[in-house]
Amino acid sequence: MRQIQQLLLITGLWLGMFSLAYAQASLQFASAAYAVNEADGTLQIVVTRAADSVGAVTVDYATIDTTALSGVDYTGKGGTLTWADGDLTHRVIEITILTDSTTENNESFAVILANPSGNAVLGTNLQTAITIVDTPVNGAGNLQFTSTTYTAKENAGIAQLGVERIGGSVGNVAVQYAITGGTAVANTDYVNVQGTLNWNTGDAQDKNIAIPLLLDDQQDGDKTLVLSLSTATGGATVGANNTTTLTIQDVFGTVVTSSAGVLTFKTALSTVNENAGVANVEVSRLDGTQGSVTVSYSTINGTAIAGSDYTLTQGALSWANGENNTKTISVPILTDNNTEDDEIFAISLSNPTGNAVLGMIASTNLKILDGTGNPTTVVIGDAGAVQFESGSYTVDENQGNLNINVLRVSGTKGDVRVNYTIQNGTATNGQDFVLSAGTLVWADGNSDVKTLNITLQDDITAEENENFIIQLSNPSNGLVLGTPAAANVTIRDNDATRVQFSSSDYLVNESGRYVNVTVTRQGSSQGRITVNYQTNANTAIDNKDYIGISGLIVWEDGDASSKVLSIPINNDTTIEETETFRITLSNLTGNGTLGSPAQAVITIKDDDAIVICSDPPPSVINCYLDNTGNTLTNVRITNTGIVFGGQLAGKIDNFGSLENVTLLTNATLNNYEVGVVTNLYLNNYTNVTGGFIQGSTIGIGEYPATLTSVRILTDSYVQNVIIEGNTIIDTEVSMGNQVRFRLNGNIPPIDLSNLLGYTPSMVLGRFAINLYTDVLVNSVRGGVLSALNGLYDLTEKDWLITQDSESGYIAFTSDNKRYNLLPTRVRQALEGQIINDIDLGLIIREDNRFLVTTHTGREVTAHPVIQDTTGLEQVLNTLVLPVSSMQMNDEGNVKLNLVNQINGITYFSIRADICSSPTSRSTSPELGFDTLPISANLYCLSTDENMNVSVKNALVAYLVFNNGQSRQYLYPAAADAAALRALSQDTLLYKNGMALIHMGEGASRKTYKGWLTYAITQGTNLNGHVEIFDVDDMNQDGLSDYLIVYPNGDGQLMYRVN
Repeated sequence: MRQIQQLLLITGLWLGMFSLAYAQASLQFASAAYAVNEADGTLQIVVTRAADSVGAVTVDYATIDTTALSGVDYTGKGGTLTWADGDLTHRVIEITILTDSTTENNESFAVILANPSGNAVLGTNLQTAITIVDTPVNGAGNLQFTSTTYTAKENAGIAQLGVERIGGSVGNVAVQYAITGGTAVANTDYVNVQGTLNWNTGDAQDKNIAIPLLLDDQQDGDKTLVLSLSTATGGATVGANNTTTLTIQDVFGTVVTSSAGVLTFKTALSTVNENAGVANVEVSRLDGTQGSVTVSYSTINGTAIAGSDYTLTQGALSWANGENNTKTISVPILTDNNTEDDEIFAISLSNPTGNAVLGMIASTNLKILDGTGNPTTVVIGDAGAVQFESGSYTVDENQGNLNINVLRVSGTKGDVRVNYTIQNGTATNGQDFVLSAGTLVWADGNSDVKTLNITLQDDITAEENENFIIQLSNPSNGLVLGTPAAANVTIRDNDATRVQFSSSDYLVNESGRYVNVTVTRQGSSQGRITVNYQTNANTAIDNKDYIGISGLIVWEDGDASSKVLSIPINNDTTIEETETFRITLSNLTGNGTLGSPAQAVITIKDDDAIVICSDPPPSVINCYLDNTGNTLTNVRITNTGIVFGGQLAGKIDNFGSLENVTLLTNATLNNYEVGVVTNLYLNNYTNVTGGFIQGSTIGIGEYPATLTSVRILTDSYVQNVIIEGNTIIDTEVSMGNQVRFRLNGNIPPIDLSNLLGYTPSMVLGRFAINLYTDVLVNSVRGGVLSALNGLYDLTEKDWLITQDSESGYIAFTSDNKRYNLLPTRVRQALEGQIINDIDLGLIIREDNRFLVTTHTGREVTAHPVIQDTTGLEQVLNTLVLPVSSMQMNDEGNVKLNLVNQINGITYFSIRADICSSPTSRSTSPELGFDTLPISANLYCLSTDENMNVSVKNALVAYLVFNNGQSRQYLYPAAADAAALRALSQDTLLYKNGMALIHMGEGASRKTYKGWLTYAITQGTNLNGHVEIFDVDDMNQDGLSDYLIVYPNGDGQLMYRVN
């Protein structure tokens, strides 16, 4: 430390401070465009947070009419999206799409993001365009099956067929359904059903038709049922899917064995009287007892409905190693006073564990025999009746206890008693609850309520809801049992469920049309759970190789079923490698967590066969043609055609695939439907219209080619072309020089630096952006620079910016001070034609960086530069501190690399002031020093309180130029500002070298305040993170100072400031 101190004293290179904006979160739409069918009703738009998760951030959003009108075609909305500190999950904006009965063109509107707050900026897609595809329907909606085909195994118990209401939800509507055909036989293969489905106004939820299936012992093959919809009422119409076919798959003869056992119901059909109180169904473990096994079970609605005819029952059965006892599932049966047909529901087994397998009877039907038509007459005498206050109770596992009342009604004569017993269901007495069997007693004339107090046992296991039953029996002395005489108690689990994919990998052939991905809910089914899903491209490309999907999966309380997502696969004729994309779960809500895997990879296997073209090739190409070294003129490539290499002339119609081809002068290439071009070279006056392009698309003529209404796919590269209207540019598309746009609204929000080009000479290791050009074909004269000078923020100050044609410096003079900056980046901040939500004009950041945005959305970033680099080099040589290079980094800080290392110091880190001031010195060049704080009249622009801090023995360097007439301050800068900012969102780095650094959280939070030094020591300990150490008092102000060690091991001193 003493050696460093001596060096600082000799050279006068002391401390300074500056402020740089810390790393910022990027908020943007996940896609720049969406399409929605008018009949879909809603559209979900995804907004992502990327780059940084530090701090709470918000962003506003709003819809904007274009050809679609709010209130007519969709419901406009606006609001604010919020992310908490550390939250990188995406947000969903749901837009209501309005249907009408008018046949019209497709219409569009936009959604924009604006006003990011906190540590956030707007990212690439700050606007998204929505196309509403016309589907005229009556406002009452179309009623149709959700699919034209369904499949169920004959032992499934119940087959559920969905009917949807699309395109409208106005009014109360209904539709009739019936079985109208098929090879299956009623009452042998299924129970006949017919009826009416009803929707109230505003209801657009799918309805299910439940068909009870009957298991037989015949190997009789698959059978079919045809169901039809008819007679829609309430103004609704029957949709295109008015019939559907259910295939009942035969399971007889399928032998299943396992040493762990086969788990099966004893019978496929049981009956129970409506007034029985409870139905008991037995499950057997056959053909093996090795290991502990479990199986889940759940009731399924048929014509009998949970909550009306029986109590929804779910749970799991367990067998220990070596055990083969029969297990019982108890389902409470609910009575009513209605005379009705017998009704059916099912119980299904699922998810066997411990290597057990399901047997042939994996589902059983229970028929509830109506008790109203032939009631059992109970005569209540003077002693009265005894019954529960309610037949069903539900309690949370962590509630502690539950009180159940038993009533004596309709009589009080005599001393009476009744027994009560406990029947375990899926809940076990002593483990899940505590209640001892016993006797309740009433004296003569007494009818007090008797209360059973049940103690609940909470655990930390995520499990299904469990139940048990309390049964009254053996009433004495003329007392009779009333209704209900049994009470079902359901204990709701309060522990989290897990949502995950059933597999981390799925494989589908390219010709397979769809891949089905299963999402499972494991553990508890208590409570409503939702989770978002979204596909993401990898080597497979969205809308080319597959159709991306995104949305929300919902499990209602008690629903533990698996959900299946069907992703369309696009078949093409291109011979290609196996491709992959991903689907991800995120943003789970409710009492649950994301399990593993929460992301799955879908592999698309190419199954195209090569058909070689004949020689000579036909004029209509429906085969593979190696055209290398040859020229095709006026040809048509079908969707099975592939052309590789060579040249194309005249008019080319492409429905297939082109690769590594060159368009000759005046050639026109029309890509239709899914025509794809990979690696395309364009001569003068050529045009490409429609389809997809990928790889490299390069204009090689003196006059640029044009791209019209094409989609440029992710990871492509384009150069020397004009992009016409209606062209879609995916993310991660690279653009080289001489790319120009016909319309300003077509310019994507990307870095335009390469497109504009650079000035010839390198300055501080960088080339400046040429601002005399622009990316519009018909731009204003003088390009971006002319647009800058037309901004009000500059004209009101009488600032006229010029650019040096060699170095690229931009410069202006104000108050006798010379301002020089280096334009290092030009970004398109505007997407589309909307300018209301971008900051037009000049913003001067805390580090003296200029951020200027024109009315066309060009955002120019320019950093202050050392205005006399030659003079600085001479001065450092005089001080025996020669530098090998001066390099400006992306933040505008300059690294002065020393030729010779001195006591471990390898470079200085500085930031130039934004201007130079007049001076008169006889000695020049010169490196002088001022004490802090600097006089306010010497600052280039406005000051702030952090520029006026006094630090003992702290000197700020200034450079007197070779001409002896100007001088410029050179402030110290952090060696790795990004690493300091990453420590905390509250860390501040000011433009003159002062730093306020925060580390840690809560009680362990520490704050370091001080002035940075210029000198940086090279490190050898690559610790990967920032460390700050207390060191001796280096500037003799009575305070110990700090040594900052950066992730790469470099060290920088900082004087402590109170």
